[in-house]
Amino acid sequence: MEPVRIVSSMVLACALVALAPAGRAADAPPDRTLQLRLDAVKADPNEPRNHFNLGLEYYSRASEDQPGSPTQVAMLEKAAAAFQQALKAGKKDKEAHEQIDLSCFQVLGNISIMLKKYGDAVDWFEKGIKNTPTDPMCLFGRGQGYYLNRKFSDAREAFEAYLKATTGNPKAREQAPQALTYLGAMAMETRKYEEAAGYFRQVIQEFPKESKEASRNLSLVLVAQGDTLKAKKQLAEAARLYDEAVAADRSHEDAVIAAALAHFELGHALVTAKEADKKASGLEHLKIAEADFKRATGRDAKYKDDYRAWFQLGFTQFLLEKFEDMIASYKRSLEIDPNQPDARYNLALALHRKGAYEDALQQAEMAKSLNKDDPAAANMVQKIFDDWQEELLKKASEAFTADRVLEAINFWEQVLKLNPRQPDAPKFIEQARVRLAELRDDHLKRGDAAFKAGDLLTATTEWNAVLALDPQNAEAPGRLKKVTGAKRVEALRADAAAAFRARNYATALMRVNEALAASPTDAASRKLKAQIQTAQSSGAKAVAGRIRDYLKRDRLKEARREVEAALEAQPDDKTIGLLRQTVNKRIEDTVARLKNEAQAAQTAGNKDLARQKFEAILALVPNDKEAAEGYKKVAKGEAKAVVSAEQVKSLNKKGIFAYMQNDLAGAKRAWEEALALDPENTEIRRSLERVNQKLKASKGAA
Repeated sequence: MEPVRIVSSMVLACALVALAPAGRAADAPPDRTLQLRLDAVKADPNEPRNHFNLGLEYYSRASEDQPGSPTQVAMLEKAAAAFQQALKAGKKDKEAHEQIDLSCFQVLGNISIMLKKYGDAVDWFEKGIKNTPTDPMCLFGRGQGYYLNRKFSDAREAFEAYLKATTGNPKAREQAPQALTYLGAMAMETRKYEEAAGYFRQVIQEFPKESKEASRNLSLVLVAQGDTLKAKKQLAEAARLYDEAVAADRSHEDAVIAAALAHFELGHALVTAKEADKKASGLEHLKIAEADFKRATGRDAKYKDDYRAWFQLGFTQFLLEKFEDMIASYKRSLEIDPNQPDARYNLALALHRKGAYEDALQQAEMAKSLNKDDPAAANMVQKIFDDWQEELLKKASEAFTADRVLEAINFWEQVLKLNPRQPDAPKFIEQARVRLAELRDDHLKRGDAAFKAGDLLTATTEWNAVLALDPQNAEAPGRLKKVTGAKRVEALRADAAAAFRARNYATALMRVNEALAASPTDAASRKLKAQIQTAQSSGAKAVAGRIRDYLKRDRLKEARREVEAALEAQPDDKTIGLLRQTVNKRIEDTVARLKNEAQAAQTAGNKDLARQKFEAILALVPNDKEAAEGYKKVAKGEAKAVVSAEQVKSLNKKGIFAYMQNDLAGAKRAWEEALALDPENTEIRRSLERVNQKLKASKGAA
């Protein structure tokens, strides 16, 4: 455990620096100054102030030297001898005696501490107290001497006497933070944790400038107290104290990791409970543990390269069913220490649940090789193998049923690669090849019939379907070459124009490009393509501008709506696609930040602030379960009406389809219902305005 930090020892300021002739000693170089002090003592050995000034010169030089070095020790001993000589000489001069004695006792006590002669230090300070009972330096120094000599009972009495004597005297109380810190350290050493915490809290309250060190010391006390309770199996109380330790000093990473481990143990024990309230409590503990582990393993954190901390973070995320996050955590743990069978086993488990069978099998086999006597690892290898084979067979069946025959064949071939002895796959592959031939012949026949009837567009579609089924087919390309005349170009151009009028720019551009591929010099097609590109570019630029403006103003909800609407109209637009990534990342970062702030507010007991943070998250991600649960907790069970984003999206699509079919009344109903659920949706509001204008115009025409 990290030791209690003690504020640096006092520096004594002595009042008497006298008898330096003006313009000589004060301005003299260091060696000359010492010689002047020595000459003064030689000239008048009965003058106590000469010995005192010589002692100060030695003491000053020693204070600048390396602590504990031979030269420092020698200088301190010379200083002590000079101060003691000043005390002897002062007895002959009553006036000088009154001025010098107390200062000599103070400095001699401090010199004794520097020489680690703590008993002598106490004696000197007690002489100073006898001289001046209320002197703060001697009262404090006596306590420091006792403390360093590990006479804690005497030290406690001495520091308490100092604090009592200096009450109400801010100048004399300058050493009070140190005295309280010493008292706290002694209480902590004797495991009187409540008493120690009280002293450190007093420093924080009364001496704000010293609060940083006091906060760290308080955090250390709370961690030690938590460790004691944890050893007694009082885990919930220990977790509470660890949380208080983190709140006292958020930079105390040992407190953070201790809190994370305690909450993990509590959550792990409760999350599998049958009772709903216990399970919910377990999840809350695990969420706190995850946040603490993340902080402890942050970029510049103490435990960022500790494989155990990353392992625990991954295990916590596994219990929270955050499998993507868990995978990343375990991979980081294995980067630091690759020889962890448990980490590889858990990683295999998460990859298996994700459906990444190949990677899962690799990790399970490595876990098995690292721990050959572990039957669970061997069983995991077999389980992943069987499930992977079953998944491939299922996908093959689905693809075959949907006439995606080549895809089905590919899946069955993967089955045979995984398990060459699989009995059914060869038979299925043969059946699929027969079915592929049947489908290919059907498309060829329909294409031939359409071509004969002059329906070049249908013929092209059917023959292209042959190539989609079987890219190596030799018959379809020859037939497609026949459909290169003006009629095919005209059909493609008409199809492109229809898509353009419906503002389906992606389809329009695809069709007009097909027309130009057949006839590159066709002027009508080139003109139509220019119109499509202009409209597409203009629309995309306007939308992109609005999205960037929303991002600039941090209106992330509106930015996301614009992106989704734009991509529905133009799925292949690269600019909008990149903006979608930016918007999603901003939302993800904002939600993560808000969750941390909400949790901090909960820990601090500020429920109103926590509720505000959860509301902000739900405004961005309405179906975020964690935020919804957090909101219910801080709002004392009050349910928040969360708008279903999927419901709004579905109604918006319904309105668009109705609008395209010229069902203006149906479009209006759908958009009004969507707007009632989400009044801030500007895109739906604009759509509703357009349909209302059309309805008004149609009534006027009637």
